[in-house]
Amino acid sequence: MKEKIQIGIPCGQNSEYYVKFLISSIEKTVSGKYDIEFIFGINQAGVDRNFIKNIPTKFTKKFAQYENLQKSAPSSLSHGKLLDFIFAKMDSKYGMVIDSDTSFIYKGWDEKLISLLDEETIIIGTEYGADQNKFMKNPNCIMSLFLVDELKNTGLTWEPKFCYLDITEENYKIYGRSIGDRIFLDASSEVPVHLHAANKMGIAMPLISPRIDVTKVKFMIEGMRGEEYHLDGVPIITHLGRSLTRDFKRNVDAINWQNRVVQWLDKNI
Repeated sequence: MKEKIQIGIPCGQNSEYYVKFLISSIEKTVSGKYDIEFIFGINQAGVDRNFIKNIPTKFTKKFAQYENLQKSAPSSLSHGKLLDFIFAKMDSKYGMVIDSDTSFIYKGWDEKLISLLDEETIIIGTEYGADQNKFMKNPNCIMSLFLVDELKNTGLTWEPKFCYLDITEENYKIYGRSIGDRIFLDASSEVPVHLHAANKMGIAMPLISPRIDVTKVKFMIEGMRGEEYHLDGVPIITHLGRSLTRDFKRNVDAINWQNRVVQWLDKNI
């Protein structure tokens, strides 16, 4: 029997077509070595649950839905709460949380990432960029794949502290920043704290973007918005960002990103 990967996808306003696009990329790029089960997290009124339910896929779909749906626009606080809600429902060996406005662009990413997990290294995922005021050298909630029980045993919460923190000699190794930096403790900012306290490790795939260093870019093309994340110099996943305000079918940046993903997968998969 195959091991299962439970993939938790928080679904907010304007996410439905992004979710469909993400699922399509996953189906095209998985190795086939693992069973896949999607867990769609919904805590917001206005999300078309029926649309998501009817997205065609050969994999299992489940829902993690709050009873009292919120009507306000999503924030990092509600996002973190929803991630915790999804995380609590995971019971497989492997789990993942991932933003809807992402796409996998490497065939066999599941096998490649899981091969790097062990008793000490229990999570691997995307890293924030050097131009962002967030923690670094640790995975974040844009995409993280992990050993479920081992990560739960750290006591991790995905909720943000929702405040700023000055980096000092006492905490710079935990947050992967330089002394004197000031960072914002957004959703998933507890990942480095809980890993450090449990004497566990995570692998962070660096954010690559023209806005930081165009010489490292391999997937994106001129004029595109978004990022790509590498492992050993190979693009694994791409993230558009700001999907709440970027209409999947009408926004130029969203359309250009989709077209590039399709082009890349057609050529490389």
